[in-house]
Amino acid sequence: MPKMKPWYTITAKKNNAEIFIYDQIGKDFFGEGVAAKPFVSDLNKLNVDAIDLYINSPGGNVFDGNAIYNALLRHPAKINGFVDGVAISAASVILMAADKISMPENSQMMIHDPSGMVIGTAADMQKMIEELERIKTGMVSAYQRHSDLEENVIVEMMENETWMTASEALEWGFATDVIEPVKIAASFEAFKYFNNVPESLTVSGKTNLTKEGDSMKISLELIQNEHPEIVSSILAGVDLDYIRDNLPDIVDQLQADGKAEGAEAERKRIQAVREQSMPGHDALIEEMMFDGQTTGEQAAVKILQAEKKQREIMAANIEKDAPDIIEQPSTDNADSVNDDHLPIDKRCAARWEKSKELQDEFIGDFDAYLAYEKAIDAGRVKVLNK
Repeated sequence: MPKMKPWYTITAKKNNAEIFIYDQIGKDFFGEGVAAKPFVSDLNKLNVDAIDLYINSPGGNVFDGNAIYNALLRHPAKINGFVDGVAISAASVILMAADKISMPENSQMMIHDPSGMVIGTAADMQKMIEELERIKTGMVSAYQRHSDLEENVIVEMMENETWMTASEALEWGFATDVIEPVKIAASFEAFKYFNNVPESLTVSGKTNLTKEGDSMKISLELIQNEHPEIVSSILAGVDLDYIRDNLPDIVDQLQADGKAEGAEAERKRIQAVREQSMPGHDALIEEMMFDGQTTGEQAAVKILQAEKKQREIMAANIEKDAPDIIEQPSTDNADSVNDDHLPIDKRCAARWEKSKELQDEFIGDFDAYLAYEKAIDAGRVKVLNK
């Protein structure tokens, strides 16, 4: 399994360090992201005078965010904060630990109420309500470290999920200065959980920013915005009104056609496997018929391999495992010439070529017949004349 890329990096230099928080905060359901504990451990190892903190994060776990915020506050270094794309939710709280906050003109900040999930009784839910209220109080306190807005104003902004441009953040005191715009990558999957995401941060906007290191997400809307001539060429002669009006029926029909085609293809595959049937291999045929993948050609090869193996075992049993005396009828034809003077291999080959009855008796397997004749020569088989 490849090593998961951490959501933060810390680079220490002589008298200063750089910290990049470029993804979600805390671990999610799939185990992505890193909890606050390793971050705080790495941070406490820094013996520097200044830290440049770069943030481009959709936020995440508020408890991890609070722990990181408090650890940064405790650190003796001067902290310069920069928003390289977005600082949302818990990421905006972490940013408040900086002594100076710089936002490029094209960056965004968002503050909102903390949220949580609980399953249980009314008492359990009441405990969650009380916990969320305590968390919110702590977040308001963090914002007031920079902003001069009244507490009730910040509370209302959080309730309304307030997105701020760099200029607005500066005006309301959440940033200390606005700097030149930078090339940013700020589209995150987490955006779908928010209500008021600015259009410039979504695929419908002209900016269409994507997470750094990922490929741009292509959609029809994006192509229409960026390359309308391509869309016009593709859709030439297509009745879009008909498609829009009948889209559910069209999708249902395509799904039905796909299922029918798949069922027919599977029926033909099963029939092709069944046609390879050979006595003695019924179980193998049945297994291949219903494994959902073996083709008729593959079945034929597997059956031949199984038949060869079966005959090798039969020949070995005749040669090695036969009793000392086995009474068997003679396999010589009545009109055969005396060829006992020939070596056994040539004698058997000559008899095999002349006798269709002999070939039928040994199911066309010359090696089995040869092993039988050698057993006779070794005295382990006694032949009775017909």
